[in-house]
Parts: sequence; structure tokens; C-alpha cells
Amino acid sequence: MNVRRGAATGMLSAALVAGTLSLAPAAHAGTAGEAGQQRVTQTAAYTCTGTASQYKRATMADGTTGWTAGFSKTMTAVLNTGSQGAAVAEAQCLLKGYKCDPAGVDGRYGANTKAAVKRYQSKNGLTADGIVGKNTWKKLRQSSYYCG
Repeated sequence: MNVRRGAATGMLSAALVAGTLSLAPAAHAGTAGEAGQQRVTQTAAYTCTGTASQYKRATMADGTTGWTAGFSKTMTAVLNTGSQGAAVAEAQCLLKGYKCDPAGVDGRYGANTKAAVKRYQSKNGLTADGIVGKNTWKKLRQSSYYCG
């Protein structure tokens, strides 16, 4: 581990504990699809560094307070293979920050994202089914659990 990476990891950990994270949201494109789901209509431009400056504490869609990367405040979206949009980018960015890198943040739930979710769930006492649901969102939003 190089000194720069170690310092960034330490800052993320300290900021997660202290609640002093800040955010620079990225633009993304999409349109509302059937059944209220979001479908990406063109390549989304999600910028996620996975470092302390990316995250902040905010009020989620359900009224609870938790960490956000700025793409979505959902606590209830169920994400699985084939899901697309801002909620997927949010989960991917949070996973990246917890050292469970899904091999990119593109807003598309593929095999790499599913594997990262399973690693995170396994390390954090959740059923490792690879589906981001209520319990996984709660852990992602409320804590500083890590994969590594």
C-alpha cells in the first residue's frame, strides 16, 4: 500500500466516523421507465472517487439519516443483475468506498457488481445473495463496514 492510498483510507475511515464527509455530485442521464423504474437511455457519467470527499451524511428517502454518494437516496430499491440507473451507481460508489470495488461505477448491475455485493454481504453478516435490498442498503448507509 502506498502512503497516499493509506492516507486516503484513513481519511475516509475518520470522516465516516466523524460524519464530516462532503460530496461533489456527478451528472447522469436517464428517463423514467415503466413501473416507476429508471432506465438509462445513454451512457451515464457517474464520477465516483471512492474517497472521503465523495460522501456525506444526508436524510434518505425514508427519512433516516445515512451516507450518500450523491446519486440516489433510496433505502428500498431492490437491485440485481440487469438493474440500471442512479440507485445502482449509488450502491457501486458506496461499495467502492468500502473497498469492495465493483470494477467501475457505471450505473449497470452486472457480474462484477453482483460479486462485490456478495463480498460485502458476506463480510458484514448478511445473506450473500448478491441482491441489494433493504438490509444491504441499511448496512451501506448506516455504517463503515469494509470488505478488506
